Amino acid sequence: MSTNQLIRDYFVNHAAEMAKSWYETLEESDRESVYATTDPKEVEELKAQTYEFHLHFSSIFVEDWNTWENTLAVWIDGIISDPKYFRTKDARVVREMMRHREQYTAYLKRFYAEEHTELSANMKEQLREVVTNGVDQIILSYVEKSNRLLLQKLEAKESIINELSAPIISLNKSSALLPLIGEIDEERAAVILEHSLEACAKKQVSELFIDLSGVAGIDTHVAHQIFGLIRSLKLIGVKPVLAGMRPEIAQTSVNLGISFKDVPIASSLAQAMDQEHYKGRHPF
Repeated sequence: MSTNQLIRDYFVNHAAEMAKSWYETLEESDRESVYATTDPKEVEELKAQTYEFHLHFSSIFVEDWNTWENTLAVWIDGIISDPKYFRTKDARVVREMMRHREQYTAYLKRFYAEEHTELSANMKEQLREVVTNGVDQIILSYVEKSNRLLLQKLEAKESIINELSAPIISLNKSSALLPLIGEIDEERAAVILEHSLEACAKKQVSELFIDLSGVAGIDTHVAHQIFGLIRSLKLIGVKPVLAGMRPEIAQTSVNLGISFKDVPIASSLAQAMDQEHYKGRHPF
């Protein structure tokens, strides 16, 4: 049997002992960390994950790099998908991986002593580098996948926030309402423009009531963005109806030379809907 196979078998045979030893020396001050859990079930899951890690990692001594890396990738994916690890800071996971590296280095020395294997200093250095490179690769893969998952969650939340920033509320099969509330800065104005056009096209809206009564104020750029929204809506076949325009917003529009002469305007949303009702365009 080759030396590498002997080393691999040695670590497999000591995997349970290593997992137990690692947990017994575990110190964690962050209560949100998976490593701080005192729940009996979670503790056993943590130990089982660590034991499984050793079974996979020890294959690094007998498998080619790509095969070994693919095997560990499955284990990492399982860890990443565990909600307990999502609430654990990456720095904590990296710290424990470094402890595993120290543990492997110590067990390699035990292997040399217990198995009476005569290995050159060069061979021992190569084995140490194998362990170091393996752990470094796991840390890199974990952090990359963790950051990717975090980005996906942030994008999902951003999508929800954007939708709430410009909610297109269906009134019937062809009419919808866009209530705008609060401050509208340049960034939010761009979101409103993009989301409104997409939502109107998706819902096949032909008439959109834009309620500005909840808008505190707008600057020059935002006024142009709202005007741009109106023009864009017309281009995709949607009739915009403005309601609740505050005096200061109207004044800003006049000062900028923005004309709404081709756009139905009402002092309130109720009035706008009544006007459309009397025209035979029932919003409800």
